[in-house]
Formats: sequence, structure tokens, C-alpha cells
Amino acid sequence: MSMVSLGDSITKGWTGVDYATTPYPKQVGETLGMTSTNLGENNGKVVGSSSLDLTYNIDNHNFDKDDVATISYGVNDYFHDLSLMSVQSTLDQELTELQAQYPNLQIFGLLPLNCYVADATTGEYVSAATTMYKDHAYTLNDLRDMEAEVYKAHNIKVLDWRDYEGTIIPTDDARMTVFGDQRLHPTQATYTEMSGYISDFLQNNIK
Repeated sequence: MSMVSLGDSITKGWTGVDYATTPYPKQVGETLGMTSTNLGENNGKVVGSSSLDLTYNIDNHNFDKDDVATISYGVNDYFHDLSLMSVQSTLDQELTELQAQYPNLQIFGLLPLNCYVADATTGEYVSAATTMYKDHAYTLNDLRDMEAEVYKAHNIKVLDWRDYEGTIIPTDDARMTVFGDQRLHPTQATYTEMSGYISDFLQNNIK
């Protein structure tokens, strides 16, 4: 079997310092015995027309030889102050097109891992899960809830990192070691931990 992974810098494997030797698509492919193509791009978003983004990757990649596709975008949409409605409508539209063109492709959604943002008043780093970043009217949890609903509407199984963040990021202080930049991008060790959860998730759901 073959797997293709669409996503942002976390899919690509950026640690905040350098690139991981084995980002999660590579580790998951090796664990499950699948060939793996990593289409992750730094700053990739759901909403956008650049070569970094979901729409471009769906329009320009031939999925005929892929059995499994994982999709993991959202955190950059949150950072770039894009409305939830625009993220929702774009994700829905792109999934509709992908499923119509490749009906045998098994698609899985990976929601964004939590990260930390500077509080507008204090400058202290706080959890994005419950923080309205800059002029946002929504938190990262709001975005994750919305994405989960869109995937569910398309009958796509979703890995929700909130089910595991108590282990991966057990406390707010853990960000200092979990992330290479202490706020967003996982270290190689964290990528390895994430890969175990993703491998189990896919193994339990691939038909």
C-alpha cells in the first residue's frame, strides 16, 4: 500500500530548529509497511492558492497510485486570522472534489496539535486551544471542532490530538521540551511519539 500526507510544516517535519530526520509520514509508512509521500509544506493552510496549501496539493497531485491520504492543516489558518467560515467552506469543497475524483482513496483527517501563542496583554505564552489569537473570534479548539465536523460530514475518520495531548503535552511547562521552538514545532522525539499514535489510528481504520 501507499500513503500520501498533506499538511503544513509539522507534516514536513520542521522542529523549529531544523528538519527531523524522520518526520511522522516516514515513520508511519515504515511502521505500517507502506510507501510514503510527504507533501507537507511550511506555512501550508486550508485556505490559500499557493503551492503550500490544500487546494493546490489536491489539484496538482495524482492520487491514482495512493491507497491512503492523511490531511493535516489548520494551525496556520488560525495564525493568519482567516475566518472559520472560510476554512470550513474550503475544506468541505476540497474534500468533496477529492472524494469524487478518487472514490477508492481512503482519507483520514489529523486535527492540529495544540501550540502556544503570546498573550496580547502580558506577552506570556498561553495555550492556543483556549486563546483567541490577535483579532480572532475563535480559539484553536473552535477550529478543531469545526474541522472534525466537516470530516465527519464526509465520513472521514479523524485523529483528534486532544485525546492524547495530556500525554504528549502533559502540562503547559512541557512545551519547553516537547517543541523545538518551545511553542509550536515538535522535536524529533515528539514526532516519534506522535507517529506511534498515528500508526495505531491508521492501522485500526484502514480497510
